[in-house]
Amino acid sequence: MSFTCECSRGEGSVDWIRATFKDCVYTVPDELGFYLGLVSIACWLFAQLPQMLRNYRLKSAESLSPYFLAEWLAGDAMNLSGCLFAGDQLPSQVYTACYFVCVDVGMIAQYAYYALSRRDALALVGKDLADATEDDEESLLAAAA
Repeated sequence: MSFTCECSRGEGSVDWIRATFKDCVYTVPDELGFYLGLVSIACWLFAQLPQMLRNYRLKSAESLSPYFLAEWLAGDAMNLSGCLFAGDQLPSQVYTACYFVCVDVGMIAQYAYYALSRRDALALVGKDLADATEDDEESLLAAAA
């Protein structure tokens, strides 16, 4: 991606925003909008964190739907694809889209890990219960004889 900032009025734009984000901001309302946008992105960057922490603490992801996770990933992947195919997106847009896809993959990995762990645990419990039942039956038969 070779996005370059071509501000129509080089003078008067906020230098650090132009240099860092390749965005042209000239007026106070533009600058206010830019800062509010940064706050919004910061909020979204941590939106999934509470769910991931809860899953970790409970060692379960039962509250998540795999279909919802798949739709979420599909939406974020399309957003990233749109950013990349357009080719003239701001770097912050592409980085944010990449971040969301990575977080979605992390959430899906967490879901898969806990689902597989739970399935294995249930299989072990089922096997233990079956073994215990056989042992009890043998004990009862031995006592009756």
